[in-house]
Amino acid sequence: MIIGVNGYRGKMGAVVYNVLKEKYEVYGYDFDCPLTIEKLKKEPIDVLVDFTERGECLRSAILCLTNGVHFISGTTGIPFDAILLISSLAKENHLSAYLVYNFAESFWKVAACLDILKKDCDITIKESHHKSKKDVPSGTALLLKNLLGEEHIKIISHRGDQFVYRHDIIFETEEDSITLIHEIKDKKVYALGVIKALKTIGTFEGLRTKLNESI
Repeated sequence: MIIGVNGYRGKMGAVVYNVLKEKYEVYGYDFDCPLTIEKLKKEPIDVLVDFTERGECLRSAILCLTNGVHFISGTTGIPFDAILLISSLAKENHLSAYLVYNFAESFWKVAACLDILKKDCDITIKESHHKSKKDVPSGTALLLKNLLGEEHIKIISHRGDQFVYRHDIIFETEEDSITLIHEIKDKKVYALGVIKALKTIGTFEGLRTKLNESI
């Protein structure tokens, strides 16, 4: 399998690029050296892994899914109409696509507990990241809110000087409180989740938005 990494010089893209290089043949693309149809013809790839921003994510998804290339992205903030387009293109062209806001397998273990805990509770999500993170609230916090299916959930965002990747989900009643904490210690865990997704590429047609489809 030959893989392209879009945004390979970015903070997350660089981690994924370096981990994937240990197992696969990998090409790197970025804003000053973007993926183009000419590059696809000259150096064909089987899958593009994208960690960029919403505009570039959609551009590269359309390019790949209309030219026989599977697509995986961890880019957040994709508009709903763009998600529908990516899903439609993947199905029409018999390709696999992932658009997952958190590739850590441990996150999806936490997600599996949400339905049990959310009943008859007031829920608050607290998310903490470095001040360089652009999206507020984080894509993971919005994903948690969506998975919980509760519109009234409060999200509290904190940005500071420390490089931290943490989400607290607090379930409160008048009698007690339960807090689930998910914290990333090494961003390599996201790359390992991408590798898990790569192992399923070509086994389905269309779009998946969860790393674990049983949730």
